[in-house]
Amino acid sequence: MIRLDPSPILARSMQVPAKHIAPFAGLAQRGGQGDPRIDDILRCARATSPNDGVSLSDYWRLLKALTLSAGEETFRLSARPLMTGSADFVFHAAAQTGTLGEAIREIARAYNLLHGHEYNRVETRGRLVVYVLDDEAFPYTHPRDDFLDFTLESTLIFLHGAVCELADADLTPCARQIFTRRPRPAATGGAALAFWDAPVSYGEQVYGLAYDAEICALPVRRRQRHMPLHLAIHNRILALVEQREGGAAPRDAVDIAVVRALHDGLQDQADVAARLGLSVATLRRRLARSGASFRELRQGVLRQAACLCLKETGSVADTAEALGFSDPRSFSRAFKALMAETPSAFVGRVRSA
Repeated sequence: MIRLDPSPILARSMQVPAKHIAPFAGLAQRGGQGDPRIDDILRCARATSPNDGVSLSDYWRLLKALTLSAGEETFRLSARPLMTGSADFVFHAAAQTGTLGEAIREIARAYNLLHGHEYNRVETRGRLVVYVLDDEAFPYTHPRDDFLDFTLESTLIFLHGAVCELADADLTPCARQIFTRRPRPAATGGAALAFWDAPVSYGEQVYGLAYDAEICALPVRRRQRHMPLHLAIHNRILALVEQREGGAAPRDAVDIAVVRALHDGLQDQADVAARLGLSVATLRRRLARSGASFRELRQGVLRQAACLCLKETGSVADTAEALGFSDPRSFSRAFKALMAETPSAFVGRVRSA
């Protein structure tokens, strides 16, 4: 029987070297729209030495911003890029399957269809099921080096976040082995590899993530989401990474943790409470002690993010998608309630000014 107990919250060294942030800096300049913390992350990366850097959770915040702004989903690392929306195509198809085993195989099939080659496959090895990324023939625009190893190791975390989101459970304890092409380092691998409790096999010919084969029988959970699936996956990853960074907020800083979750795209109070490991009632009590309310914090974050995004893009539809609204009409109603004017009127006023 599979145990789905959450992994212990441990203090981990998951710093991403600044040299791994630098290749994304140009794309991230526009990706920061709607989240003022992105500029702080980039400034922090630029101010550190090449081997110091930012937390793994902040790295994933950068990637989330890039998926909303870059226009393609390989971050310019592929000579045959995938246009924005590719991930939604892949994971929407996976979400229609019945079990995780079917979903994982559908993810591999869909990505192979998009890339036009068999780069992804799923293997059964005894009591393990292994998702394999065989990138030997992949048309990279970047040389094979430490940065590329880190990028593919991060891709395994993205895959894991998708599997957890489809199962609506933390399956990290079910991961049994990680495979990387990276040569064995002199010290224990950090950054993306430090996310895992499972042992890492270095110097392989492929990248891979092995689970207990029993997860294949788990059902795919169909539930209502308040945002596109690819954003829900990124938020799932942020929750997993922050838990494993030991990043729970102190009792007197719960309002800061709520604002951070809101900037990450969570809008429902129950979702934010779950992110913080609290009940809704406990979250309300702690916010009240700090002199804040969830509604006020959400309105403040939405107001700031919406205005920044509208100023940057001038597009109501793009802003609605970036902020996780189901459609532009829902965003327009919320914006008008906050600002006493429509998004279009706001854009027109800013442009005329």
